[in-house]
Amino acid sequence: MSIVSSINTVREILSDGRYAFGFFRVVDLAYRKLVSLMLLGAACFVSAEDDSPIIDKQHAVIMQYHHVSSSTPHSTSISTELFTQHMEWLENNGFEVVSLATLVDTLKSGGKFDSDKVVAITFDDNYRSICDIAWPILRDKKFPFTVFVNTARVSETSTYLCSWDDLRDIYQSGLMIVGNHSVNHPHMLDFDGFESSTRWRERIINEVVDAQATIDREMGKQPRFFAYPYGEYNEMVEGIIRQLGYIGFGQQSGGVGPGSNFAALPRFPLSGSYSNPETMAVKMMSLALPVDDVGSTPNPIFYSSSNNPPQLAIHFSQKFDHPLNCFLGTTGQPIKIKRTEYSLVTQNTAAFNVGRGRYNCTAPSGIEGRYYWYSHQWQVKSGSVDEYLRQQWFDFSHSLRH
Repeated sequence: MSIVSSINTVREILSDGRYAFGFFRVVDLAYRKLVSLMLLGAACFVSAEDDSPIIDKQHAVIMQYHHVSSSTPHSTSISTELFTQHMEWLENNGFEVVSLATLVDTLKSGGKFDSDKVVAITFDDNYRSICDIAWPILRDKKFPFTVFVNTARVSETSTYLCSWDDLRDIYQSGLMIVGNHSVNHPHMLDFDGFESSTRWRERIINEVVDAQATIDREMGKQPRFFAYPYGEYNEMVEGIIRQLGYIGFGQQSGGVGPGSNFAALPRFPLSGSYSNPETMAVKMMSLALPVDDVGSTPNPIFYSSSNNPPQLAIHFSQKFDHPLNCFLGTTGQPIKIKRTEYSLVTQNTAAFNVGRGRYNCTAPSGIEGRYYWYSHQWQVKSGSVDEYLRQQWFDFSHSLRH
């Protein structure tokens, strides 16, 4: 397959569009840079015997589902038939399906997997169909998985969510982990009216800590894994998750590796229009782009501000000379880039619409069907920067009174 045709293949599926400054941020960046340098951070190396590229078994992909049903909202659902096809495809194509804990521990420690094709399966929101439909399929294949639960919604009498008893029954199998998805599933970047930034931070911390206390009480102590509601986060939220000692998971696409940001690991959404088995293969075979640091327009952005469209700047952990292209996450439209062997800068020409927008950047690895893949997401608010300035004035006034 030529580079041009490979790029076109990826472009077809790139419509997969779904501040912690200071000490902790610095430590995290230093850690990721050290690991990347020690491990060379690359997905491939060249064999001395035949000069052919080989995948190094230090890369993985995290899959993300919600409902497994044909009678629930299309955008967050996959049919039983398609979900079964996904699981069979993993099995038939020699994938190593590991628990999320194994994936995280292996990559953070610099270890290697047994296979060069590794995935972990996750579900968000604890929907009834996970226990009734997905669980029997996963049990038969002995595939481990994680369910991220927003605890306020769990009720023993709910007809559309798994109960704690349901989860405890499945947990006895040893195949399931229960992760933290907050108490109330809030938009974590949003302020509640004109609450101060201090109060906002306290509220976000409580969303995480209180949910974990409930999960540990009901299930026994679980790993400190947190999935951002709606996949929305920024450096401030990310910093809270890091300082609390959690591994964070988003809904931006891409592979994961030892140099990845463990406060915001990517997951591939595989529901709705992204459930097509024909486009699944490239996603599951993707590799972590060796990113050392990211500079981008702060999140969120305002629709009418000069920061829309946002800019993304990437610094690679090593020399990276693979042909690299970036695309709009919603349409797959190519975006112009400026790059060197160690960096990339990209910015779309048109503003993002209100909602969530992202850039996806990919590069062929040299092995057919395997691409480096990195995605960056922003939340676009309908207001203007004036609202932000009013919030800053409220914070300043509040600080004077207290």
